[in-house]
Amino acid sequence: MSTYHDHSTHSTAFEFVRSRFGCAPEELSRVEAAACINAIAELLDAQLPGLHACASLQQTKENISNSSFNKITVVGYLGRAPELRYTPEGTPVCNFSVATTERRKDKSGELQETTTWFQVALFGRRAEVANEYLSKGSHVWLEGPLTLNQWTDREGAARVNLEVRASDIKFLSSSAEKATAAAAAAEVTTEDDVAF
Repeated sequence: MSTYHDHSTHSTAFEFVRSRFGCAPEELSRVEAAACINAIAELLDAQLPGLHACASLQQTKENISNSSFNKITVVGYLGRAPELRYTPEGTPVCNFSVATTERRKDKSGELQETTTWFQVALFGRRAEVANEYLSKGSHVWLEGPLTLNQWTDREGAARVNLEVRASDIKFLSSSAEKATAAAAAAEVTTEDDVAF
């Protein structure tokens, strides 16, 4: 598949920057680049009334400075089979754990592995799909906010855990990997193989 490039638009934009600022686009300072973006937005608004193809840089800065952001991406392997349950309102919720492993050399040059476990929750249709297609050992890519859950257990002790509320999930395991993971999971009958 080929991609169409409109070289006349590129050269027009290049000429616009050179005529307005006297230099190539890559030579602009941040302030000049901001002014250039605003000037191009004004030109677009003037040529295409009603179509706001580009927000002004000031508006973008205001939007960013007045917001906050919480998103984590985790790529790893399921440590246990997904568990599907339903809220009292009937919303499907799927919970499972995902392990990531980081390999580094220590000061002596020995390869060290550090495994980090993440608790994951999926909601709605994603929860049902995850429960249907994932199994222990499945390779997944998850993205979503990291939330702090606090509760009191049966013994009255305060408990805390971090949970990824996955808003996006991608299944990375091939069919052969899924079959191998399912066979391996079927061999394990105890839960003491998963470290939490």
